[in-house]
Amino acid sequence: MEEVRNEVQNEEPETGKENESKSERFIRLAEGRVTKARMAISRLSYLSNTGNYEYTPQQVEQMFSVLEQELAEVKSGFMKTAKEEKKFSFQ
Repeated sequence: MEEVRNEVQNEEPETGKENESKSERFIRLAEGRVTKARMAISRLSYLSNTGNYEYTPQQVEQMFSVLEQELAEVKSGFMKTAKEEKKFSFQ
């Protein structure tokens, strides 16, 4: 998983936006990455063509289970920020 994240971090070309804010950079990168992810997920539907492919219900379940787990793991990384804001402190 960490290898994939490192590869993705290095795939965006330098755009020379030295003055780009963190929020602007997040939006720019997220839009591209989500678009790519949606297209890749959409292409999975081609595998449902039983004229070209043969699969078991177990294989389909395994395929979607892996995708759901990965998505939940990534989402949890974003949720950590919200949880940290709720920490108690005597200060």
